[in-house]
Amino acid sequence: MKASNPDWDKETRRMLYSGWEFVYGEMARKPQMDAGDGIRLYSKAELESILNERQMKIVGTFSDYYGKEASVKGLQLMVYSQKQF
Repeated sequence: MKASNPDWDKETRRMLYSGWEFVYGEMARKPQMDAGDGIRLYSKAELESILNERQMKIVGTFSDYYGKEASVKGLQLMVYSQKQF
């Protein structure tokens, strides 16, 4: 079996993902995570600030490719922005 192992780094605001395999019937122990796939998590306010510095404005936010309204409970945040001239 396999399990994912997300760890949250408060200082860098990164979610680190790794995984490990464990044998059915044996006790699973959390392994030492030397490296993982880091994902930086941003709030909408942080994205607005970053885009504003680049003369861009958020036009819309969504939680999926079908236009579902963005929510803090959503797994992802998609941002549609435009360059301001």
